[in-house]
Amino acid sequence: MGKETIATIAILVIGLVLFSGCTQPPTGQATLPSTPSSTLKSPSTACNAETIQTFSYAEEGDLIRFYFILQNSAGAKTICGGQANFSIVDDQENEVYSSNFSVNTNDFVDYMFQLTGQEMGKAYEWRIEKSDLKKGYSQWGTAKIEFSTTSKKLTSETPFMDIQPYAKEEIEKIDDEKFSKIATTIGQNISKGNFSVTVERAGFVSKSDYTGKKDYLRVDIKVKNNGSEKEYFSTSGMVIIAGNKQYESSWLGGTLTFSDMYPGIEQEGYILFEVPKTVTDMKLVFELGYDSFYDKYLYEYQISLD
Repeated sequence: MGKETIATIAILVIGLVLFSGCTQPPTGQATLPSTPSSTLKSPSTACNAETIQTFSYAEEGDLIRFYFILQNSAGAKTICGGQANFSIVDDQENEVYSSNFSVNTNDFVDYMFQLTGQEMGKAYEWRIEKSDLKKGYSQWGTAKIEFSTTSKKLTSETPFMDIQPYAKEEIEKIDDEKFSKIATTIGQNISKGNFSVTVERAGFVSKSDYTGKKDYLRVDIKVKNNGSEKEYFSTSGMVIIAGNKQYESSWLGGTLTFSDMYPGIEQEGYILFEVPKTVTDMKLVFELGYDSFYDKYLYEYQISLD
């Protein structure tokens, strides 16, 4: 197979990929204002738009250009006036950007694939500054559009947007501030052997893992080594007991972990437990340290949430 034939095939393949919408959208033929008017107007006369056929974006330097294309019940491209509610959220549905704007039929412009010249139809386009996006809990976000006409509300979204994530320290600070507003104060201290352990507060928080967003019981604990020697401290044996059920700590863990604690050292942090949010009365139970007969000390704390 000759080089010219290979090059021709490569161009055709790239053209098909672009046409299928697997890459970022091309530039429209017309230049639009960088930001639509934020003044909400009444939608134009009734239109036949049934769905948002395409909703995507492309990054251009410090700007992000979004566009959508409408489709009628027959599968043909169409245009329509209406009101747009646009947002970008992180993987915990925290909003990093939002705007509301009106769309008129004459705001739609012709779009085509630059490589092939294939017409895409008329699209509505708007642009936002990257600097206007807040930080998120994750590196990836989802852009969402809700377009309301005189007769319908059309929605679409595009995932895997690149957003700037918070640093770990920033997330911990934000989470602590949120938790302090909803947590129940416990304030129960137990001292046995060389350890003094205080359960300070408890409450439910939301965390995201590979399965999605879930609720966890967070228990804030302060521990101190009152002895004269280094002592081994671990949270691995801590469980929550509610009725006849026992709940282990989450693999997400927390900020309070295993350590060899020197005399006089105090540390504090939290543990996460996979407890249903419907549970409000429970006990935190664990063993820590040994008595003179080398039996483990048992710690039990009653936790009742508001």
